[in-house]
Amino acid sequence: MTDKKLQLVFMAENNKTFTLNIDEPKEPIDELSIKQAMNTIITNDVINSKNGALVAIKGAYFVTRTVDEITLP
Repeated sequence: MTDKKLQLVFMAENNKTFTLNIDEPKEPIDELSIKQAMNTIITNDVINSKNGALVAIKGAYFVTRTVDEITLP
C-alpha cells in the first residue's frame, strides 16, 4: 500500500510551524499553484492555528510512504 500526501508548512505568529496535510493530492504537482494556494491561505486568514495566524510560507513537501503488510502464521 502506498500513501501520498502533500504537506504545506507555514510559519505562525509565534514563530512556530503549522503543517497542513492533504491526502492523495492531484498529480502532477504544480509548484506555482501550490505557492499561490499557500499565499491565498495566508492573505485571507483561512486558518488560525493554536499558534496564531499563519504569516509566512516555510515549505512544501510531497511525501510518499510505502507500507508492506507482514503475514504472520
